[in-house]
Amino acid sequence: MQSRKYPSISQISHFWVARCWIRDLGLSQYGPAFEAQMVDGRMLNVLTKKDMEKYLNISKKFHQVR
Repeated sequence: MQSRKYPSISQISHFWVARCWIRDLGLSQYGPAFEAQMVDGRMLNVLTKKDMEKYLNISKKFHQVR
């Protein structure tokens, strides 16, 4: 499923998300979890707060919003 609002999001790899994007947000401690779960651009588009807690161990609400 491709996002209509951001059509290029499907081209973002899980490596870039885990190694660049997360670090640029100042949340590099979550990089290994994002890489292990292979969170790519398409997944970012549908990731919920519940998913972040369960699969990525992100429990701080501020980090989830960021």
